[in-house]
Amino acid sequence: AGELTEGVYVATFTAEDNEGASSATERYIRVFSNAPPQITSTTVSAPVFDATSGTNDDDIVLTAVATDAEGDDLTYSWIVNGQALTGESVTVSSGTLSSGVYEASLVVSDGSGQASDSVGFTVNEPPVIESPTDASTVTKSEVDDFVITASATDDFTEQLTYAWVVDSQQSSGASLTVASGSLSVGSHSATLTVTDGGGLSSTVSLTIEITARVNLAPEISSPTAGAVLAIAEDKDISIQAIASDEFTDVLTYAWVVDGQSFTGSLLSIASGTLVVGSYDASLTVTDEDGASDSVSFTIEVTVVQDGNLEIIID
Repeated sequence: AGELTEGVYVATFTAEDNEGASSATERYIRVFSNAPPQITSTTVSAPVFDATSGTNDDDIVLTAVATDAEGDDLTYSWIVNGQALTGESVTVSSGTLSSGVYEASLVVSDGSGQASDSVGFTVNEPPVIESPTDASTVTKSEVDDFVITASATDDFTEQLTYAWVVDSQQSSGASLTVASGSLSVGSHSATLTVTDGGGLSSTVSLTIEITARVNLAPEISSPTAGAVLAIAEDKDISIQAIASDEFTDVLTYAWVVDGQSFTGSLLSIASGTLVVGSYDASLTVTDEDGASDSVSFTIEVTVVQDGNLEIIID
């Protein structure tokens, strides 16, 4: 091997007996370089394989097509995740590969020369929804705006899509925003589905519990409980109530002064109506839902103070 360069040679064979008679024959020998195989295609049965049970759900079929100029018999050798397989078409059985990105390498040989190629594929698991958890309950008041934010991971940290359904109403995005009053008091079924770039998805169900608001009574800041309000007998009595409520500005005011009833946020009693003295008074403020707050105070009607009279005796 290696002694003859590429070309055509004549080989002569001569045979001679012991009496000197001979005979010869010629043969032509062609010496040429061996061309390695040519791989025309290396394919996998699908680019992405589901792994919903932790490993590839389906068989993975790898196929190669190759030719050889000299028509030599070819051998096909594959390496997949350290596993050696032979043949033009080979199968990686389901349950063999866990989630990940793989490259199958191929070597095709004609006995003298070889060619190599590779093909990649993915074994993909569905996303994992970490929050909200399945069968969880979110409890909020009917007067609260609130946001439920999903948390999910994927084996390839690819772009994830989020789909919410609440009482047949659909929403998208990692966060679900619920405005106060948009859901009635009671239980509402909801689902969240997270889908990865390979089309695999995971779903959790949850309950949104809307509770009725707790109505708080108004708060009276003026007049204060136990206050004593001194007013001269020649002055009109004018007392402005100051009160606030958590849910509404529509409040009713009820005053009682010395057994007499008055309404409105401003208590107004004309001068002279009450003679000099001390009078028990109260204010009750009530909201639209019937909750109320009351304070008691005292109104002192005082004598008009005359100016000082100075008498000088000479």
